[in-house]
Parts: sequence; C-alpha cells; structure tokens
Amino acid sequence: MKFDTKPVRALAAMALSASLIATVSASAWAADTGPTAEQKQQWVQKHQERIKARLAKAAQMLGISTSQQTAWDTYAAAVLASFPTPGTGKPDGDAASIARMRAERSAAHAQKMAALADATAALQALLTPEQRKTFDQLVQRAGHRGHHGHRMHGAAQTDKK
Repeated sequence: MKFDTKPVRALAAMALSASLIATVSASAWAADTGPTAEQKQQWVQKHQERIKARLAKAAQMLGISTSQQTAWDTYAAAVLASFPTPGTGKPDGDAASIARMRAERSAAHAQKMAALADATAALQALLTPEQRKTFDQLVQRAGHRGHHGHRMHGAAQTDKK
C-alpha cells in the first residue's frame, strides 16, 4: 500500500505559513508605537473644539447675561481644564515610581475637579431659578454621553443640597 504524502505536505506548508504570518504580525505589532505626539495634539485640539462648541451652545440655551459672563467664563475655563491631556506613553521605572507618577496625576486631576466644583458653585449662585434648572439638566445630560463629559456631571453633583 502506497502512502499519499500530498496532504501531509499541504498541512506542513499551512503550518509553516501560519507560523510565518504570526511572527511577522507580532513583529509589526511590537513596532507599532501608537499615535504620534502630533496625532495626540490634533486629538486634543479637536476635543477642545467640541467642548467649546458645547459650552457656547449651553451659554446660549441658558441666556447668560453680562452680569453672569465672568462666572460663566471661569466655569467654561474650568471645564476645559478638567479634561486630561494625553500622556507621554508608557511610564518608565519600577513599580513604586509608576505608582507615584499615577498618584501625582490623580492629585493634579483632583485639584482640577475641585476648581471645577468651585466654578460651578459660583456660577449657580448667579443663575436665576429657571437658568439653574436648565443648567442642572444640561450637566446631567452631559454625564450620560459616555466617556466625554462625565467630569461635568460629577462636578455638578457635589454642589447639590
């Protein structure tokens, strides 16, 4: 009886091909460093433009008066500052250094959120009851947009009594 080696050779060729594809793919994946600094900056710019547009629309919906404008500008600046900027990539160092860096980032973020909470409270003090009702609704809805805007939601909640 004669043994047909064609299926064995075909399987061996497929295994070799799969191995080569996996190796090339892994090498290509390892070489991929993610977005460049320029791409990150473009993302930040577009994100800030979207937030500014939402803030402008909110100011229009609220009917911010000239006597409220300074408080609104402070609030808008705090909202824009509350969003983190992209990091510089993966942190270097040992576990303790990485944990310390993360703690510093968290502390900086907490300061930004405290400033946002203060600006929100100052703005709310100047709003009419109807404006405040609209503002509360806008902030609550902003928190349900997913990743973007959740910071506004948390800030407004800290001032409610």
